[in-house]
Amino acid sequence: MEQIVISAYSNTLIPTRAHETDAWFDICARDNYVIPPHWLLKIPVGVKVAMPNGVVCLVVPRSSLFSKKWLLLTNSVWIVDAWYRGEIMMSLYNVSDREAVIEYWERIWQLIFTNYTTDITLSSKFESFEEEYPSDRWTGWFGSTGK
Repeated sequence: MEQIVISAYSNTLIPTRAHETDAWFDICARDNYVIPPHWLLKIPVGVKVAMPNGVVCLVVPRSSLFSKKWLLLTNSVWIVDAWYRGEIMMSLYNVSDREAVIEYWERIWQLIFTNYTTDITLSSKFESFEEEYPSDRWTGWFGSTGK
């Protein structure tokens, strides 16, 4: 397989990009859903993808999912490997004290495709890592720019 193929439950649910230059494809809800307060719901997305090896699909929530509905995607980012051919499923958690409603054809998630490498060296030389693989960046503590 040399190309990415996206298939949907119905023609109306085929993921789209709002603009030709967008990096992601919007995914719409395939049904109406009501998620009770403080409840986790696993939702079938109605989309399948097929990709060549070396490509991964990341499924992320649209920014409005939390700001408007108080819903969290349980893994923050879902990863779909190149070998997977089943329907993508998402788990949403309602953090609010009221019901969250998702309506059919509402844009909820986004698909992003990216290349990755498997050319990785594994090493057990933790103590001498900085000596073997020097960097001009400060390594004092994780998440710091050194300032």
